[in-house]
Amino acid sequence: PSATGRPDPRGGAGGTTASSCPPHPGFLHDICVRCGLRREKPSSAGGGSRSSAGHPIPKSTSMRYIHEGLELSNDELEKAKREEKTRVLLSGKLLLVLDLDHTLLNSARFADLTQDDHDVLGRIVAARACADAGGSEEDIAKAAKEAVPHRPDRSMIGREEGREDADGKSTRIPKETERAEDDALPGDETKSFIDDELRELKQTKEPPSGMDSLTDSTVSMEDKDAHFPGCSPPLKHTYCLRHLALFTKLRPFAHKFLRAASELCQLYIYTMGDKRYAAEMACLLDPGGTLFGGRIISNQESTNARVKDLDIVLGADSAVLIVDDTDRVWPNNLRNLIKVDRYHFFKQSALGFRQPGASVAEKNWRDEGDNGTRAQLRDVLLVIASAHRLFFAGTDASGKADEALRSFKRDEDGEETASATRPETARTETSESVQGKDKDKDDSVLGNAKLPDSALETLRSRDVREL
Repeated sequence: PSATGRPDPRGGAGGTTASSCPPHPGFLHDICVRCGLRREKPSSAGGGSRSSAGHPIPKSTSMRYIHEGLELSNDELEKAKREEKTRVLLSGKLLLVLDLDHTLLNSARFADLTQDDHDVLGRIVAARACADAGGSEEDIAKAAKEAVPHRPDRSMIGREEGREDADGKSTRIPKETERAEDDALPGDETKSFIDDELRELKQTKEPPSGMDSLTDSTVSMEDKDAHFPGCSPPLKHTYCLRHLALFTKLRPFAHKFLRAASELCQLYIYTMGDKRYAAEMACLLDPGGTLFGGRIISNQESTNARVKDLDIVLGADSAVLIVDDTDRVWPNNLRNLIKVDRYHFFKQSALGFRQPGASVAEKNWRDEGDNGTRAQLRDVLLVIASAHRLFFAGTDASGKADEALRSFKRDEDGEETASATRPETARTETSESVQGKDKDKDDSVLGNAKLPDSALETLRSRDVREL
């Protein structure tokens, strides 16, 4: 570096000579990470980018989720992928890429809810807070009854008629049964719902006449005596995020699933939601900040605004598992996908995908895993454990899967109750694999969570043995 502290083109950055480039391995805010030369933007006359010394710049890929302004040449990215693959596999782990909306959680904007919805959700949040503080059943009922209902501005209740999303589609319930993408909130898809929400706040609209609330609209919340919907017992992990103008409900077992999965895999979040939303949801899923390590890819970091791809996930594709409720957003990586059922907590969420009656609110507040019912994340963990067991068979990491399942079942923090007991309808061969009695089984299916046959073929190759 020169006396000014800036990179010296003659000597490079950190003592590296400029002659060591090209090729330039990557750039941070247009400065070569190796030699310190600045990248010049291509001229209007055409031609590729060049460094300030006239060196041609190889094609690169943005890696903003690792560091803002970071770009790696495609050759350097492949090298980084190989190195990360070696590091992760030697630690006895696979890589797991997780979707957010309808996979790990469900969110609803204030603007999509009626006042009755806000009332009941406010009581649920208050009851949950009291329960978390160790309150008795009496205290919880009192907290729900005395909760001050959330009163958003009238402009925050009901949708703006005629508003269109990024694709020019109406925000009303779509005619198609399944939307092309459900990572963002219904009607927002790949654009920022937060910016859109701020625009809505500037206008005043009446609640939509055709939108039913979460509760029976013929019964006033104030007329209910001591028991309120979703408050006895209070639903877990329901959040009112006023600064984002939305409610969020985590899928049952989300925290326990992530902790157990992190013992077997290095975790990524990959969402079509925007960066701020992704960061907020990651905080709810990982309050301690120990699971994701900054590996959060939003639509602003993705190389394609319409689909997801493993191109910027460090590690070998053959060692990656994906958990998502939508297969069409993974056109190049279907072999890695474990598809799960969509999670609908809010009625409006189910209606947005033309799945009336599918939400928890419409099932008398019976959530996944209650009273022995199936829970998708528990099922998915079994599939991941089976894949891990198959991949690392014959290595020192082969016993990790059983330990992760035991950890999940211990229920150390009381997050789930006895209702989390494994349902009797589970397939016999999978139940045996949970006990470690049939570790060679390739078919690990529960509910709709299944590892594709092509992924199993990849796992059978056991790249770990190449190390």
